[in-house]
Amino acid sequence: MLSIRSAHSHADRRETIRAFNDPSYAVDVLVTNFRTSSLGVNLQGCCCTTIIMDIAVNVNTVIQTIGRIHRLGQTKIQNIYIVTVNLTYDQI
Repeated sequence: MLSIRSAHSHADRRETIRAFNDPSYAVDVLVTNFRTSSLGVNLQGCCCTTIIMDIAVNVNTVIQTIGRIHRLGQTKIQNIYIVTVNLTYDQI
């Protein structure tokens, strides 16, 4: 498992993204959050599934997050899962 956190330097983030997009790298999961990865990160190289565990305040951030794998060059069907709790505001 790889992760990108706000404490990581830009060089560390670039290396993590490079490793995750490398098909020969044996990793299946990249854990990150909206603030560090919703903009400017290309994950379509090896990623086709996104699981959103927390709803962002701004819907555009969610759209940008989905766009990390739904990009030109993506060759696989993309699956987007948004995990919510029944009967809560997040489902609205």
